[in-house]
This record gives sequence, C-alpha cells and structure tokens, in this order.
Amino acid sequence: MIEILQGETLSFVLDGDDLSQYEVRAALRPSGTSFRRDCSCGESVLSWDDINVNGGVAAWTLTTEQSATLPIGKYAMEVALRDVASQQDIKDSTIDIINVKPSYTR
Repeated sequence: MIEILQGETLSFVLDGDDLSQYEVRAALRPSGTSFRRDCSCGESVLSWDDINVNGGVAAWTLTTEQSATLPIGKYAMEVALRDVASQQDIKDSTIDIINVKPSYTR
C-alpha cells in the first residue's frame, strides 16, 4: 500500500501486452467494508476517462489539488479496459492501494 499525505501528487502507470488496443479508464473508490447511513459507499471519488496510452503504457496522475480534497483513509483504484475493436469491457480492481494521511503543513 502506498501512503501519501493530503496534497501530495501520485502518478500511476499501467503497462501490459499492448494497451494501444484499449481505451483505459480508472476510478478511485473508498476501500473497506464499513457501512454508514450517510455513506455514498461504492461510488468513485475521482475518475479518469480516456487515459492517454503512449508506447503501450497508460499513465495518469492524482494531482495535488485532487489529493488535498480526499478524506483521510484507504482507497482502491479500479481500472477498466475497453477493447477498441469489439467494444468489450475488461475490468480489474486493486484493493487498498492508497492510504491518505493528514498533512500537518496545511
């Protein structure tokens, strides 16, 4: 798990066989199994559509502004690949990839 402070930048890279055949999307979701009545459980907090694929590698960034607004806690990154030719979606998800901690300099 990657630990970051609120307001830090974090870059993600997805490398595979040949990602140039796919449209790449990603979503950051709260991770965990706790339930609250006022919770928007399962909804993404941030999403990246039409991620640029260069040389078979997809890369996207969690910016300073984006991470500064994230509540403290653990997050999972969900990645979806759509085959350009067949328009079929292929999904993969990773649990507990980011742990956001409070920044004491804010």
